[in-house]
Amino acid sequence: MQVSYEFADLHDRPGRMVAKGVIRDCVPWAKARGNFYWRVRRRLAQDTLVKQLKESDASLTHAAGVEMLKGWCDVDWEDDQAVLSFFESGAVKIEAGISEYKTEVVGKTVAELLAGLSNEAKAKLIASLS
Repeated sequence: MQVSYEFADLHDRPGRMVAKGVIRDCVPWAKARGNFYWRVRRRLAQDTLVKQLKESDASLTHAAGVEMLKGWCDVDWEDDQAVLSFFESGAVKIEAGISEYKTEVVGKTVAELLAGLSNEAKAKLIASLS
């Protein structure tokens, strides 16, 4: 039983968790509250933006949405406070990106719908839109 406790204890150490990629860094206890505060605020804002992207495209995965946000971000992605500040101050850039993504999704949807129609049906549809 003592061996099992020691084995479990070794796997739950912060150093081991960093090595396995489960956590980003070991945080000293004195800085834990501030670190957690900024991390939660950043993740809530990030998840809200990803949700907006997913409203346009239900097939978008959460990870793909995060990668899209990461591409728009002008600051160090690992710095939670800086990313949150960017989300708040870069709202215009983010809204433009979301709007552009929505336009792409609509374009793809229309193209897929048109691909299923015959040439006659496409011509009839285009004529009705004019």
